[in-house]
Amino acid sequence: MKTIVLIHGMWSTSKTVDRLTVRMESFGYRVLAPNLPGHDPDHPDRTEAQGTRSIHDYAESISRFLDSEALEQPPILLGHSMGGLIAQKVAASRPTGPVILLNPAPPRGINTIYWSAARATLNVLLSPVFWRKPHCPSYPRARYGLFNCLPESDARRIHQSLIQESGRAYFEIVFWFLDRRRVTEVDPKRMRVPMLVITGLRDRIVPANVVRRVARRYPQAKFVCYPDNAHWLFEEPGSDRVISDIHEWLKQATR
Repeated sequence: MKTIVLIHGMWSTSKTVDRLTVRMESFGYRVLAPNLPGHDPDHPDRTEAQGTRSIHDYAESISRFLDSEALEQPPILLGHSMGGLIAQKVAASRPTGPVILLNPAPPRGINTIYWSAARATLNVLLSPVFWRKPHCPSYPRARYGLFNCLPESDARRIHQSLIQESGRAYFEIVFWFLDRRRVTEVDPKRMRVPMLVITGLRDRIVPANVVRRVARRYPQAKFVCYPDNAHWLFEEPGSDRVISDIHEWLKQATR
C-alpha cells in the first residue's frame, strides 16, 4: 500500500482536510495527515509564540514526522496552499515519492502580492509588527479569499475549524524579498520526482498565474488548472473530478 503524507495549509489542521484524506483512502492509499506545530485541532496554540513559527519550523516538523514513521518506501507528498510550499522544501531536502501541490504557496522568487490576496488578508497587513503575531481571517475575508466557490453552509462550517496562524510564516511567503534567512528558497535542481501542480482559475488568495509560475520552476511538473474552482478545490463543487484526476495521475507516476 502506497503512503500519502497530506500537509495542510495556513489556518488549517488535519481535520480541516478530512474529506481529502477520506477520498484518497477510498482509492487504497494509506494517508497520514500530521498537524503542523501549534495546529493540533484539539489543543491549538493560542499564545503569542504561535505568531513567530517559521516555514522552516514547519518543514522540519514534517521531516521529523517522516523519520518517526520509518516508512519502507519514500512517501507521496500532497500539500495544500502553505502545505504545498512545505512539500517543496521537504522534497528538495530528502527522498520522497511523487509530489502533488494543490494551490501551493510559491517559493522564494515568485511574487504573490495581488490585490485579491491582500484583500483576503488585510487584517494581517494592517496589524503592527504582524510578523510576530498569530492571525486568522474573519468570516467575510475567508468567504472572499478562501471559500468563494463553496456553498454557504460548507464555508461557515470550515471557517469554524480554522485556527490562528503564524505571522512569521505569512511574512516569509509574501515578503520573501525582505527575509534575510531566505527561508522559502527551494532549489529546483533538487526536485527530481514527478510533480503534479494544480490550481483553480478562481483562486483569489494564491492566484492561478502564481501557481503556473510554480509549475514552471520544475521541468518535470504537470500543470492543471480547473476553470470553475478556487482555493478549496478539494471540497468545492467539482472536487470529485479533481481528486479522481489526482488518483489517475498517481497511477501513472508510481508505476
